[in-house]
Amino acid sequence: MEQVTGYSIYLAYADEILRQRGFDVSDIFKAAGIDDASQIGFGQRLPEEVLANAFLRLYQHPQLAGFFLEFGATVPVTAHGNMGMAFMASGTLHDTLDLFTRFVSIALPGVRAEAVEEGSNTVVRIHTSARYPEFSCALGEAMLVNLTVSLQHLTGTDIAPVAATLMQREPPYAEQFKRWISAPITFNADYQSLTFRTRDLDARVLTGNPVNLRLLTAQCEKELAEVQARTGLADRVREMLALNVAENPAIADVARKLSMSERTLRRRLQEEGVNFRDLLKDVRHDLAVHYLRDTDARIEQIADRLGYRDTACFRQAFKQVEQLSPRQWRQAQGESAGGASR
Repeated sequence: MEQVTGYSIYLAYADEILRQRGFDVSDIFKAAGIDDASQIGFGQRLPEEVLANAFLRLYQHPQLAGFFLEFGATVPVTAHGNMGMAFMASGTLHDTLDLFTRFVSIALPGVRAEAVEEGSNTVVRIHTSARYPEFSCALGEAMLVNLTVSLQHLTGTDIAPVAATLMQREPPYAEQFKRWISAPITFNADYQSLTFRTRDLDARVLTGNPVNLRLLTAQCEKELAEVQARTGLADRVREMLALNVAENPAIADVARKLSMSERTLRRRLQEEGVNFRDLLKDVRHDLAVHYLRDTDARIEQIADRLGYRDTACFRQAFKQVEQLSPRQWRQAQGESAGGASR
């Protein structure tokens, strides 16, 4: 089974932005396994691990605080391949967001989105899987800014979200968000999201074309099927668990969503050298590390987000792996818990 991959063109844009700012980050890309990001072309793909490692190194660079906000604002709609071209062919922003929620995983594996109606507003929620949860902070910042700027470019209007949420704790550069997102931003949230007035999404896309939209949507469907076919079953299960971990999903639930029997799912996972219980434990632990390190969520909140029966079960499971309680591990990382009760 091939590795899970995502569009490598994003690295070329990151490289160009940094070159223009006078930063030589070739060592960062080489450490992640990329010889020359400037030579990456459209349509190329890289393993998810390579993309995540490269962007994580950029996110952690002490001189690049807030870089992913500028990155999100700079990457054009066309960088998103067939999905981006379909955005440009859509009739209204409602259509654009429908395409985004259906096909975002073509460009970025392990990412899922949904649009939820809440009164007179539409909330676009973005969820990330647990394979590289530490990457979700950079990803969340870039995607929220990119989606906001892209909708404005598509319509030629200053449509803007009325609210936004991010999963990480408030960063020192939080003021920089206001350059692109003027709406109130809530940090330490359960997911990344943008909230728009539903009526604003009636705005017409300047380049809308129904024939192009039909053809490009078909291409996106084909590409999505190809991406799914190249993804191992264990990776698909891990992703499903990460996106629904708060519900404490059982193997029967996952098997049903995959349109197979529980017995078949167990057998096929065994063929890939894993089992369902260990996958769930790994997903929970990876997410626990992310929440403890990158957010100020209380231990009780984290246990609930991870689908544990109670906080004691979470503490026990975490300590079995790290030999430290969640509180002790968080303190050992030298990160503030925000004075929250744990």
